[in-house]
Amino acid sequence: MILLLLSLFSFSARADIVANVGVGRGVLYHDPFERSISVGFQRPLDGYSVRFELGAWGGGPGQPSVYGSFLVGMTVSPNEFGAESHVALGPTYISTPDSVLGGHFQINTEFGLGMKDKLFYQGVLYKHLSSAGIYQPNIGRDFLMLQLRSLKP
Repeated sequence: MILLLLSLFSFSARADIVANVGVGRGVLYHDPFERSISVGFQRPLDGYSVRFELGAWGGGPGQPSVYGSFLVGMTVSPNEFGAESHVALGPTYISTPDSVLGGHFQINTEFGLGMKDKLFYQGVLYKHLSSAGIYQPNIGRDFLMLQLRSLKP
């Protein structure tokens, strides 16, 4: 895991692209043993951001699945260092629909709050996946995650 984190944070070839890693567990309607992990690359755009993210979950109700998301978000950060909050939304493709998420196409919505310094952002993230009623069943999948993001490539 440490090797994966180091390679992600050193891989960024462009000066404005940063790496993003999250780990968490299922909340609300899910088995407490359900776990989630995500990795991605994010490009800040003057208060906004775009991020491509790959992730997976398993260990809870339904089948384990891998997903890919493209997220567009907005960041609120009053100072260069200190508190930061963000929201993001985007389409997601999941590999294995199940009794919780009834189709391959889902919507990924997330809300985060954390702290940043010169090099890293560390925060807590609430992530919700659902099809917005396009597929049934549409119970949705919710995760509470810890997020680490590099601020400098």
